[in-house]
Amino acid sequence: MSKAFVSTCLSKAIEGRDAAILSELGAPLEELTLRAPDTWFQEPHSGGLGWCFPAALGMKLAQPDRLIVATMGDGSYMFSNPVACHQIAEAVDIPLLILVLNNSEWGAVRHSVLGVYPDGYAAKSNAMPLVSLSPSPDFTLVAAASRAWTAKVDQADDLLPTLEIAIQHVTAKRTQALVEIRIT
Repeated sequence: MSKAFVSTCLSKAIEGRDAAILSELGAPLEELTLRAPDTWFQEPHSGGLGWCFPAALGMKLAQPDRLIVATMGDGSYMFSNPVACHQIAEAVDIPLLILVLNNSEWGAVRHSVLGVYPDGYAAKSNAMPLVSLSPSPDFTLVAAASRAWTAKVDQADDLLPTLEIAIQHVTAKRTQALVEIRIT
């Protein structure tokens, strides 16, 4: 699955809802269909690895009736201090949907290397040091430690139904949910 496909499915899942999407190397804007202002937020250009999850917690506190979806890469999730964020979400009853797009690598590092050295050894050999996040932790277990509803999605056909179930859980049961999505 690609990030673009995730954005397309997310658009379908939130259609007709008052929702906001925060993206830290998660759901790209280009494939999202958004019809209102204040519906998509991206990490600051100045940096801020780990920004998305805690920012989404604050946004949900400020807008308790709105569906807030935090989308981030696996490295961004790890930098967000997820154990603390999930504990806060549980302790303060913050029903938030978290999507972790897992490609088992530091994608930002890969893209930076390719951007600076497109014809360099790392690009030609596809062997980039300090890029791999393998073996990848099971992020659903991190969220489950704070009693979040969790799911893993490896197949494209499973994504939209899983997002719909997760949104239903967040909106009806009013607790946090995390979906780990395997991307290429």
